Amino acid sequence: MRFAGFDLVEREPDSSDVSGSVAQGSPWQILLILAPFLVVSLWVAKSLGLGIAPDEPAHFLFIKHYASTLGFPQDTLETMRTGWYVHQNPFLYYWFNARVYALAKIVVPNLTDHQSLVIMRAVSALYSTGTLFFLYKTARLLFRKTWQQLLPPFLLANTLMFSFISGAVSYDNLANLFAAAAIYFLTRLMYGGSYARYSLLFLGTLLWGNLIKYPMTPLAFIGVAVWIAWSIKQRKLIGPQKLGFANIVLVLVVAVGLAYNAGIYGQNILRFQALTPACNQLYEPQQCALSPFQQRWEAWGVKDKPTLIESVRAGGPNPIGYFFDDWINLMLKSIYGILAHKNYEPTQMIPFLRLFWLAILFLGFRYIRQVDKTYFPLFLIMFFYLAVVFANNVNTELAYNYAHTGGLQGRYLFPVLGIAYLGVTKVIESINHRALRALVLAVTLALFIYSGPLKFALYWDNLFTGWFTL
Repeated sequence: MRFAGFDLVEREPDSSDVSGSVAQGSPWQILLILAPFLVVSLWVAKSLGLGIAPDEPAHFLFIKHYASTLGFPQDTLETMRTGWYVHQNPFLYYWFNARVYALAKIVVPNLTDHQSLVIMRAVSALYSTGTLFFLYKTARLLFRKTWQQLLPPFLLANTLMFSFISGAVSYDNLANLFAAAAIYFLTRLMYGGSYARYSLLFLGTLLWGNLIKYPMTPLAFIGVAVWIAWSIKQRKLIGPQKLGFANIVLVLVVAVGLAYNAGIYGQNILRFQALTPACNQLYEPQQCALSPFQQRWEAWGVKDKPTLIESVRAGGPNPIGYFFDDWINLMLKSIYGILAHKNYEPTQMIPFLRLFWLAILFLGFRYIRQVDKTYFPLFLIMFFYLAVVFANNVNTELAYNYAHTGGLQGRYLFPVLGIAYLGVTKVIESINHRALRALVLAVTLALFIYSGPLKFALYWDNLFTGWFTL
């Protein structure tokens, strides 16, 4: 297997695959996945009990807090008790959802708190449906046949934690939407789309995605680096660009997003040497003591955190061993299970999931002779993002003596999980033995159907007792 690099594919992407053949299937075929996914997500939104979804009470509190003003509210003792802060932190998810919340209150003045929560959950379901749509749009650029175009969004829709969090109040859903849109805009650009239009859409989506949550910044960093490298390589083919009214609007959107990024992240780096400030850099010790994160640190944190080298010399795991022995299992359990305030660990499925991904890697090296022009930048983005998440997880483990606490969440990989599923589809497509290809596809479908949200229907009164109300 070898990479072809950053080359421009000069064709109209909505009607062809990478080889130039006409794409099969109607664009409406995605409704076969979007409709049932939305039904399941809305059911979760309506039926899920309180205090189960990860950080949902805190997210909902911040939405209501932002709804108290059209601008940016001040931190209060109530918000400080969540361990999150308004000042010098990303705001877009809360600010936008606060407008929806306020509108709902205007339309139905006597709306109860629980009804408002369900509405906010339903908005999350729409965000995730958009994520699937953009993943499908990307797949249509890369693949010709209908099953190839539908497989990536099908796999994501049947990823249990994704379907679960999609029915909950969480900024992850909007962040995933912006990540999927950015990946689509970049792919569309590389397949001959208007350089000015799709560059602005790509950059704007990344910049505003950063304003949802700071863990989006690694995606923006590598995304911009890829875009710059591609633009330099293709500079002779790009040619003069017409600005036009739509592009002027996009320039303004990018400029405002850049200004907000500079005002938050740029100022934080200069003042606090961090993307977001620690509580003790903003407030008094007694205020910071309200934070559950501070309380967890005081209870279980390593007060004199060792470096990685010091930890290994003291008998701790080395990064390679930790990656294969612990991290992969932790990610699989929290992607294909549910890690929240109530947990479901698919213990019996983990060996099959590990085998599945190992088989995909083996088959990829066996049958893919060349990774073409578009896959290289997409894989580069994915692996860089995974490396940053892994490094951050190791840093957290050092702080808590490898207690597997803190930010070890598989859902933090969702911004690039769609790229991995595009890779799965490419591998299956590349198998040149028809019977083997059909077998691998059948096993993939069966594995994801069984491990996906179908489990809610099969085991709602067993594995998920007390989670949902019917």
